[in-house]
Amino acid sequence: MPRRNPKHSRFGRLALYGALGASYGAGAMTLIRIGLIRAGLLDKMVPQAVTEWALAKMRVTSPCHPASDQLVHLLYSITWGGLAAPALFGGWRRRSLAVGGTFGLGLWALGPLVLFPLLKIAPPAWKSSRTENLTDIGTHLIYGLAVQLLTEEFARQRPRRPTLDVERFAARVG
Repeated sequence: MPRRNPKHSRFGRLALYGALGASYGAGAMTLIRIGLIRAGLLDKMVPQAVTEWALAKMRVTSPCHPASDQLVHLLYSITWGGLAAPALFGGWRRRSLAVGGTFGLGLWALGPLVLFPLLKIAPPAWKSSRTENLTDIGTHLIYGLAVQLLTEEFARQRPRRPTLDVERFAARVG
């Protein structure tokens, strides 16, 4: 029996949309964190702390390129978005945005409340500053909402055809 193309499978499409939403969410997280570093409110981003921890565990002494931190974070984010989207946002109805927010907060909790103290990656949430916690909570909310919004809205859209100029100019485009 021939394998089905993922773009024809609803599960595959939802996973793709979730991964896309996750890439946008991860990008937004990075932009906010870089802005806070630039403003002097943070010293480093979570992906940098995780990479430094992993290098120390592997006893690697050579420096790591800053882009590698972000690539690891992007792959981690895309994986979660692709896995979660079909399960959380796969219905035919739009869900409350609280679902996406809760998804993002759940991922936040997994890091600073569980993995950081367990693996000694960085200070846990209860030892972090208000700025650190608000940054992490806020960016994870944005991430979860990005996965939900992109998945649900793309799943509702139909394939598009070429349009006449009059149709395009009459449409609300932003």
